Amino acid sequence: MQATLLDHDDTATTETTGPPEQPVTADEWAAHLASATPGPQTAAMLALLEREQLSTTGRIDALKAWERHVAWIQAQQVGLLADIEADALDATPNEVGWVDYDWNFACEDVACALKLSGNTAADRLAVATALEGRFPTTVSLLERGEICYLQAKAVAEVTGTLDPEAAGVVEAMVAPKMPAQSVGQTRRALNRAVLKADPLGAERRHRRRREDRTIWHRAAEDGMATWTAFLPTPQAAQLDAAVDAHAATFAEDGRTLNQKRVDALYDLVVNRPTGMDTPAGGTTPGGRSAAVVQVTVSLDTLIGVDEEPGQLKGYGPVSATAAREVAFAPGTIWRRLITHP
Repeated sequence: MQATLLDHDDTATTETTGPPEQPVTADEWAAHLASATPGPQTAAMLALLEREQLSTTGRIDALKAWERHVAWIQAQQVGLLADIEADALDATPNEVGWVDYDWNFACEDVACALKLSGNTAADRLAVATALEGRFPTTVSLLERGEICYLQAKAVAEVTGTLDPEAAGVVEAMVAPKMPAQSVGQTRRALNRAVLKADPLGAERRHRRRREDRTIWHRAAEDGMATWTAFLPTPQAAQLDAAVDAHAATFAEDGRTLNQKRVDALYDLVVNRPTGMDTPAGGTTPGGRSAAVVQVTVSLDTLIGVDEEPGQLKGYGPVSATAAREVAFAPGTIWRRLITHP
């Protein structure tokens, strides 16, 4: 193993990828490659590592190294996909008015090449074009293996409704911390940055999306079904809290928490109980279980001095308007916490 790796260590490789002290064991090579900038040479070195010669720690390092190279490969795909879409959009009609290669052809080509559905291929093209055209820092992080593709995709998706200037501000706010974040953390940071960078636009978009609120269901196997609601975040949080509070009143009869939550939802909607015992913390005037919704918001935002986003427990960042909606809802109890920026 040692000889095989060192045989491939020519001058160019040492200059671009070699550590200060040359690795000797397989574990040392794995540790080095786990933090090295991915590329063709490091990929070749990584391919020479034999799993049998690695300790558990070495295998974790090798896994990290491969993950960085996956991101590097996906960055190359992003560039190619953006070029393919650009070719399709730049195509000019021929003498009879036909376009030899348009966006639909591009989607079909990508779908066939990558064995994807048409919708997924279209999504990959759109994300790639957004990343290449508007988010150079994110693409660079992806190419260096510091973030994963799903984080880069989140940047393109969450900022999709912003103008280029606002999108750039959001990227600048979020990018420095992305390498240390999970995909979920990056998405929450992006949502908060969008609210900070464009609060008025966020309110306009929210008003438009409120018009799309709906409920739908679909049948599942074995006599079951899925029931889904699309609604504003504060209302979703209040529903969650009401379901939790009502589920807490049920006896310990072997049901799991999730089973109790489903039964509580059905009870609240269909049976509309009143006068139930509520050991979870009291009742509302109508006898319902008191629901607890926790929103964290600055005093300046609360009184309308600024439009800083709030934080809704369990849901993440919400606009200043949504935070005030929860804070001033009937029956709200305020708990003061003084902080300094």
